[in-house]
Amino acid sequence: MKKTIVHLLLFVLFLSGCTTVSPNIAAVGDEDYYTQGMTEMARTYFSEAIANFEDLREKFPLSPYAILALLRQGECQYLQKNYIEAQYSFENFRRLHPSHEQVDYSMYMAGMCQFKQVLDFYRDQSAARGAVTQFEILLEAFPDSPYSGLALCKIVEAKQHIAENEFFVGNFYLRQNNYLGAYARFDQVLLKYPNAIGRDKVLLSMAKACLYDGQTEKGIRILQLLTDTYPDSSCSSEVDRLQDLYEPVVVSKTL
Repeated sequence: MKKTIVHLLLFVLFLSGCTTVSPNIAAVGDEDYYTQGMTEMARTYFSEAIANFEDLREKFPLSPYAILALLRQGECQYLQKNYIEAQYSFENFRRLHPSHEQVDYSMYMAGMCQFKQVLDFYRDQSAARGAVTQFEILLEAFPDSPYSGLALCKIVEAKQHIAENEFFVGNFYLRQNNYLGAYARFDQVLLKYPNAIGRDKVLLSMAKACLYDGQTEKGIRILQLLTDTYPDSSCSSEVDRLQDLYEPVVVSKTL
């Protein structure tokens, strides 16, 4: 994905009309500042490029190059892995230039800034949720954007992280005897992220939460649903063990 983004940025630079200018020549006009910034960016001198783009925006705020300079500044920050600063630049572009032809690109990159901050599934997933939000805003505003397909793929990846985190937390609650909290987490996985984690595994965890909490009949029903729906599940041996252990309890209650 890193190579894809780099190629995407280089493609945008190409479309922007990047030309070769010696970095030793002092910038005079708005186009000079922009061209020099693009040259520094192509040489991966991102800090120097940002300085040129900032000077351009400060000295020529009404120039069309100043508008593009804000995008290029965000790209430099992104390539420096300064994702918080980059997101601010891309969101600022959208706020200041909502009708610009590249506003969908700025929205996509704002989502990528969030996505790049996604942590492992056992850690906080605020960035994953933020990425989903950003990409869904893009899809709603520009459903036919060339970036929509990329956004959809990233939504799937981000939701996978969120689902794995919910499942991880649910199992942690299960080990801590917080059965209601565990069940709620597993239920959210099935409702919001039904294709992210094997449904048989989630059902097994839900059944355990019920059985351990004393809701034996409900737990047995979930186990039976699991068995009927996924007869070849890798969880089958554990399901059999739980059924052998808890079904006599249900029978004794009915006598």
